[in-house]
Amino acid sequence: MSDFPYSMSVGRMQQFVKEIPTMTVPDKVVTKFLEARGYKSTNDRTILPTLRFLNLIDDAGAPTSKWQLLRDRQNFGANFASIVREAYRDLFNTLEEAPARSEAELANYFRANTKSSDRMVSAMVSVFKMLCSLADFSDSSSPEPEAPQHSASPSAPGGERVVPLPRGQTSIETRANNEPLLPSGGPQVALNVQIHLPASADASFIDSVFRSLAHHVLGRQDSVKKEAKPRGAAKVEEAESEEATLPGF
Repeated sequence: MSDFPYSMSVGRMQQFVKEIPTMTVPDKVVTKFLEARGYKSTNDRTILPTLRFLNLIDDAGAPTSKWQLLRDRQNFGANFASIVREAYRDLFNTLEEAPARSEAELANYFRANTKSSDRMVSAMVSVFKMLCSLADFSDSSSPEPEAPQHSASPSAPGGERVVPLPRGQTSIETRANNEPLLPSGGPQVALNVQIHLPASADASFIDSVFRSLAHHVLGRQDSVKKEAKPRGAAKVEEAESEEATLPGF
């Protein structure tokens, strides 16, 4: 069974904890030290076992490194929350969101883990609730939302340009004759094709890339250059041999 701290005067204990960041670090925190600071009541003596329970002082009364942590005024709440969570580790493991639990739920925990009377259990609950009121349990380590993933980017590593394939009737979703890839009423599949071109690519090189895509991906037979015709061939055939663009380019 655990020996949890208790007090019939949590207000005085709360005031002492609040003074830790501003007081000179003492060599020892003992009864005489408390009396010198005005904590002379018999109930004030419960401050010492509470400080030991929180590991703020050792068995001899000397302040520990955790006491020094509380001198950081800016992070007092967060540091004190860590101290309380560590001291009441089993309680936090047993009761989710323990600081927000009702007094009845907390009393049931202390009753099950001690041999104390209901009056003492109530005093244990009061100390725990008071300590939690001084702590900042806000979870600052929660994961940040992930950045949205984009399928296209205006640039790529190495200075390459990313050119997305235009969407339309001749996109990947349809064949060259505009018939759907899948039977009508079936699931539709869309592919996003990206082309990475070197920064030094000229217009003729880019045209050849799109001609190849039109032929191999979309089945455009007229996108492949015809073989050179003999001199004197009709101008219509010359124009046909030079035709090589995707719709929209």
